[in-house]
Amino acid sequence: GAVDVDVDGNAATTGAPEAAVVASSSVATKEGLTITTSTQHSARRNKVTQAAQAAVASASRCMPKLGAAAFDSSECESVAVPIPGTFTPASEIAVAQLNGIGDSVISDSGSGAGRGFSRTSLALGLLHALSVMGDTEANVALGNRYRKGLGVEKDDDLAAWYYQAAAQVASEQYHAIGQQPQNEMNRLSEENEAKAAEGQRGDEDEQLQYLLMQADEGNIDAMVTVGELLYWGSRGFTRDQVRARGYWDRASAMPHNNQHAQCAAAGMYLKGEGGAANHSHAVELYEAAAKQGSIKALNGLGYAYFFGNHLPQNLTKAYGYFAEAARMEVDGDSLFNAGQCLAQGHGTEQDLTAAVKLYEKASRGFGHFDAIFEMGGLHMQGRIPGQVRSVHQALWYLLPAATSGTWGHRVRDGFDSFVE
Repeated sequence: GAVDVDVDGNAATTGAPEAAVVASSSVATKEGLTITTSTQHSARRNKVTQAAQAAVASASRCMPKLGAAAFDSSECESVAVPIPGTFTPASEIAVAQLNGIGDSVISDSGSGAGRGFSRTSLALGLLHALSVMGDTEANVALGNRYRKGLGVEKDDDLAAWYYQAAAQVASEQYHAIGQQPQNEMNRLSEENEAKAAEGQRGDEDEQLQYLLMQADEGNIDAMVTVGELLYWGSRGFTRDQVRARGYWDRASAMPHNNQHAQCAAAGMYLKGEGGAANHSHAVELYEAAAKQGSIKALNGLGYAYFFGNHLPQNLTKAYGYFAEAARMEVDGDSLFNAGQCLAQGHGTEQDLTAAVKLYEKASRGFGHFDAIFEMGGLHMQGRIPGQVRSVHQALWYLLPAATSGTWGHRVRDGFDSFVE
């Protein structure tokens, strides 16, 4: 298959997505799912309970035996509970029962219309049904439960399987041009509560307004920083890659141009983010940054040679650029890209042992998502040279990968609710 190579454009800015992978290894939502628990929403809770009552029989068919690794998905196709409203029925029901929300129609003692089914059994049945139907958050929730033995028999193999399913979706999101997830893990405590909102309100924030003013007046460092915030939609800004490219364009064209801005702008031109793609201009920017000693620019030129964007496709040259940049060990992209070439034999002899070493450096040193994902899969499949299959090691990588998709943004959503 096609090699999965990272361009030095998005991650070239601040390494924000790499840091997010590491930070998001702790799931702050309730078992990977959320539900409104305010007493003001009693009507919704009643609907949840009524629908859960109707769902008991059908959901029970999707409840595997404890520790079961698989079940017939056809048994779950009819698990569809019509609930008035605009929320997802099955996941709301599952969390409602896990949290004990709603009436005791489905009780832990097995009484009422849901006789014989505890809240936990019903919820787990629904989560398994959702997983079969491709619900990613259900996969994360089940991974958590099997890893910790919550309501099910502890099973690391099953936990890794569910995490890997979620991580696969996260991987697809990371390669959606211009839409890569950026999950900010803002923490609240009694100590920082009074100042937690400072610098977190985007265009409406006084601190950030001063930064914007500096950028608009031509301060190169401010332009680079504002471009980063707008590219990712960080610290309360709405994601706006048109504005981001504009700031990076200005910074890269200044008399004392900034190699960081040049690489960031080049990545956007290469992928067509924030405007039309322009491969020739991207290469010009990478070459200019490389002349100033930019290691990230070497990775960008390697990417251009690898895919034949403006430059003639040459896998040997591409690997040479990746390897030279990786040798400096200053960013995750070049380490991963050189490792990927070694793993697949692109432009160099295949050497999985050497590839794994680079993956490890990219994942542990830079929180590089693709490297983390690859290492999780290799451990899961028992393909690490000289090592036996280790589900424990696979989990070490797959857990942060599984929680790095767009669903990880729930933490920031909660923080924004606090700020408002």
